[in-house]
Amino acid sequence: MKKIIIWRGHHGKEIFDLIQSTLNSPDNLLILCPPRIEALEDYFSFLPDGMIEFRGELSDRSSLINQSNVNYPENPSFGLFSSGTTDAGAKLILYSKKNLESACDGIFSFFKDLNITNVFSYPQPYHIFGLSLGYIAAARFDWKLIYEDGSYSSAHHEKWVQAVETQGANLLTLGTPTHFLDAITYTTNNRISLKPSKASIAGGAKVEVSLWDKMQSELRITNPSVGYGCSEASPGVTHLTPGLRPEEDGDLGFVLPNGKLLETPEGFVYRGDNVCLAIIQNKTITFPAGQYLLSDTLALDSKGHYHFKKRSDLILNRGGEKFSLEEIESEIKRTFQINCVAIPVKDHRLGEELGIVFEGAQNLDKDIHYKVSDVFKRNFKIEYFLGVEAIPVNANAKFDRRKCSELMMERLG
Repeated sequence: MKKIIIWRGHHGKEIFDLIQSTLNSPDNLLILCPPRIEALEDYFSFLPDGMIEFRGELSDRSSLINQSNVNYPENPSFGLFSSGTTDAGAKLILYSKKNLESACDGIFSFFKDLNITNVFSYPQPYHIFGLSLGYIAAARFDWKLIYEDGSYSSAHHEKWVQAVETQGANLLTLGTPTHFLDAITYTTNNRISLKPSKASIAGGAKVEVSLWDKMQSELRITNPSVGYGCSEASPGVTHLTPGLRPEEDGDLGFVLPNGKLLETPEGFVYRGDNVCLAIIQNKTITFPAGQYLLSDTLALDSKGHYHFKKRSDLILNRGGEKFSLEEIESEIKRTFQINCVAIPVKDHRLGEELGIVFEGAQNLDKDIHYKVSDVFKRNFKIEYFLGVEAIPVNANAKFDRRKCSELMMERLG
């Protein structure tokens, strides 16, 4: 009988052992669950037949036999939850081993001449970048994986500094722009003189040229690089060559050598063996069959570089973790019975932070902030919660998100 393991937790040896054993198993399925996902039972009927076991923070739950009528084209080996979509509802993405191995091969083909032997993986709540890329790559290429146990804290920067000190000549660091910005603050505040390290990938959010420069000059990473993709692509679509300075903010580099990007009337479609096996969302399952329509608008220049132009309007990309703005609005409206608009606000550390414009007295901001932070398990900034007498509307009598953003900017000065 197929074994389906559902695990919740943080970086550490337990999950690396589970990932390695899953890679060596012919048909086991390992699902990594982030803190925001509660209704796991909603997904069971779409999973394959098998014995469901719970590990990590879920280990107090009893095992159960799962029965399903879904026919999979091939065995799924890993499951990861996406951190946000344009429509409300969490998304469980299932991958075959081939999906993840293809992504690793494509991404790390850009690093083939750098003699990487060690990889430091910063943690992310949704595991898409750190676990699907860092842990899988360490196992696939026989690299030494370096991590700090537990949830994200300054201890991770301390561990990274130690890794640079001992392994820097062959070290690759994986993180989001937020991780690298925090590393700069940590090393500056502690007056740490860093040795050079070999390379890095900043993924999960748009990378600005100024950050790339700081990664090279202040963190002394010789060959910074920029990764772009989506959870559905395991997670790679394009990569900016290590050591190649971005031409502008949002320079995404070249499409992976084992994939294709096609411009269609609906947008850019990515094709490759790393496109996920299945997507479970809102009590339905779909099989992408090797191609996926990206939600971002891109542009291709004469050098073959892709450039990020804009993201779907209703997504907050908070340090690489994505949130559905519609889902946040629905939660506030349901709880407080008020009109509101959720907007992304530019934030130096995270790239984007959550902004809420709501109708009502300003002192309601504390209650809304508490509710949203509790439901979505993140400590959003209360200074971006703005009470107004009436939310502005546009010519179509719909809430005007642009004017709401302008109101927020006026408040922030």
